[in-house]
Amino acid sequence: MSWMQKLCAVYDACEHSNIIGNYDASPVFVPLYHGTQQAQVELTITMQGELVRGSARAIADKAKMETIIPVTEKSASRTSSPEPMPLFDKLAYVAGDYGRYFPSEKERKTDPYQLYLAALRAWCASPFTHEYVHAWLAYIEKGTLVCDLLSEGVFTQAEDRSIATKWAGGGKPEDAFVRYCVQSSDEAPHRVWLEPAVSEAFIQYQRSLPAEVDLCYASGIAMPTSATSPKFIRYPGDGAKLISANDASGFTFRGRFDTPQEALSLGRDTTEKAHAALKWLIRKQGYRNGDQVVLAFGTGQD
Repeated sequence: MSWMQKLCAVYDACEHSNIIGNYDASPVFVPLYHGTQQAQVELTITMQGELVRGSARAIADKAKMETIIPVTEKSASRTSSPEPMPLFDKLAYVAGDYGRYFPSEKERKTDPYQLYLAALRAWCASPFTHEYVHAWLAYIEKGTLVCDLLSEGVFTQAEDRSIATKWAGGGKPEDAFVRYCVQSSDEAPHRVWLEPAVSEAFIQYQRSLPAEVDLCYASGIAMPTSATSPKFIRYPGDGAKLISANDASGFTFRGRFDTPQEALSLGRDTTEKAHAALKWLIRKQGYRNGDQVVLAFGTGQD
């Protein structure tokens, strides 16, 4: 059995044990089509998409930054090309007034905010959506996020009216990652990144989308295939990948195959399960030596 098959077996065993998606566990085993990111900004909105005044804040404690996020195949491996996350994302994607406060050094060929809006609207138009996602869309469409963060004191302006670089969230304010809560009644706000119903809605939405079907070399089953491999394996922000074939002009696969798919074809569920299990195992029992991780594990079936 290959390492990928073994990791899929770990995922299946944990799924039967109801470990996956248990957000009270530590570390959390994130479900399919999800990942983690470090959020620096949090705010609360109403079900009608109105900002709850006094709710926006910078997250200064790194232990509280980790956020479970839905991801698409492309957004999970994005580099320099704009590719929106489905729900939580960086300020450039979710703030319609971003360009007003953070003028780009280079002229953008594409507007990340418009890409984000189109993707979010498509999810909201599907049968597999959630009222908390609709609330966020209603707020984001106003295009006032940076202005709201200024009025809430999360950001401040320097003497030249630009956004001050020093703020409680650390790093560059223009790179801040944003998450949100929903206030549906007098009860405590719902932390959307910890809502299983939102995660399940996104999983069903992803599985409803048309996809090319081919033979998965790891499972031997025909299924929707994956064209890219997830990042963030060792830690949030980790850019390394285990599988990559982006060298169409070099010698990654040329000489033996015409396309990377001929060299290796993986089902999306296969690679999602394997990488999700690997990330969880690393955080649960991996030994770290700098950037190196050493991991030993079983499948529960050995």
